[in-house]
Order: sequence, then C-alpha cells, then structure tokens
Amino acid sequence: RGDSNRGALAGVVTTEVNVDEIDDLELRLGPPGVVEGRVVYETDVPVAGRAKQIALRQRLLPVSPLYPVPESPISGDGRFRIENALGVFTFEVPGARIVRVRQHGREIPEGRIRLAIGDAITGLEVVVGK
Repeated sequence: RGDSNRGALAGVVTTEVNVDEIDDLELRLGPPGVVEGRVVYETDVPVAGRAKQIALRQRLLPVSPLYPVPESPISGDGRFRIENALGVFTFEVPGARIVRVRQHGREIPEGRIRLAIGDAITGLEVVVGK
C-alpha cells in the first residue's frame, strides 16, 4: 500500500516457484477497491442499539497490524462507503449479527465479497439483527 499523486495505491504480488528457484515475481499496483451500500436493521434491533460503524473483515489472509481495517461510518439513513479494500471480506457491525448481504436484491453466499484492484461494489444491502 502507498500513496501517489493520483491517490492511494495497493499491490498484489504473485510468484512462480520451481523446485530450486523463483522464476518470476510480479507486483501490480493500482487503486484499491470501494464498497458502497446501506445497512438495514431488522425490527428487533432498537434504534438506540444501532451501530455507528461498519467494517470489512479479511477472510483469506491474516492482516498486518500496520494496515487499518477498512471501515466506514453508517449515516443516518444507513448508507456507507468503505474505501481502500483489497481481498476477500465479510462485513462486521459491532454488537450486531449480520443476517444476510444482498446486491441489487440477490443474496450473496456467506456474505463474502471479493475486491481486486480498481473494483467498485455497489448496491449492497447489509441486513442486521440482534
């Protein structure tokens, strides 16, 4: 990860390893992904108990403490925008349970999203219960 005159950049490294040496190492840099959507609460969640933040939890790799967890405030109407994400994630809402995640009305299996360099995932609905 790093900053440039065009904004934040993130990198993905791939390599080919043969029996005795590394043949090829490639590092691609580009803008990290963005996630936009809204949080919808089930009726059993009181207004006073609604979270103010939503975060992404990395599912494939352990993340270094040097990099912050991608998160966003939740606006009064439930909207959020999480920037600078790269990888495979599920959502976390403090003190609540994610019931389901949908994109444009279609349920996303296990609520997992995948963000590659330059991806933008929009139209998400994160349904939250107690």
